[in-house]
Amino acid sequence: MTASDVEAQAVQEPYAGTVRSEPSAMKNHLIAFLGEFFGTFVFLWTAFVIAQIANQDPTIPTVGSDPGQLIMISIGFGFGVMVPVFMFFRISGGNLNPAVTFSLVLAGAVPPVRAAFMVFAQMVAGMAAAGAASAMTPGPIAFANALGGGCSKSRAVFIEAFATCLLCLAVLFMAVEKAKATFMAPLVIGFALFLGHLISVY
Repeated sequence: MTASDVEAQAVQEPYAGTVRSEPSAMKNHLIAFLGEFFGTFVFLWTAFVIAQIANQDPTIPTVGSDPGQLIMISIGFGFGVMVPVFMFFRISGGNLNPAVTFSLVLAGAVPPVRAAFMVFAQMVAGMAAAGAASAMTPGPIAFANALGGGCSKSRAVFIEAFATCLLCLAVLFMAVEKAKATFMAPLVIGFALFLGHLISVY
């Protein structure tokens, strides 16, 4: 066997030892878990703190919406998701939301097992972020979701559905569907969440 034959065989049968082996599936799942945990924590911690501050204004009317409060909360969630998506999208995809992860599973972009790790990380991070925001800001929790402004439960369902759909479509069209504008996906996702809160917070 000549030297060229040995080289050809090495190309056809690559080394399969432990040194050059690919990372295990479990390791990849854990990396995605950590990426989603820290990304979701950064997102919700910043958003919760900003919402807590905005809702503590004593001049907020009890009926109707306050424009300053509405803009502040919407910016908090929009920019709050934009920054960690930029930071962690190369690690876990930067879903940071169970609804987004579920839509990516339906689109075939995320395997179900990976999605389970990611959703669990997002839920744990959400609880940790709420605890951190509550500990860092004075007074009772003021960022919990509740029906306001005379909104009925049926209206709330449709508002939430439309706002969530806007966010998921932004992710699918900008991040999953590769195009020249894909690098702007975190920016568009942040603006989508900003708009979603503008139409749903009152």
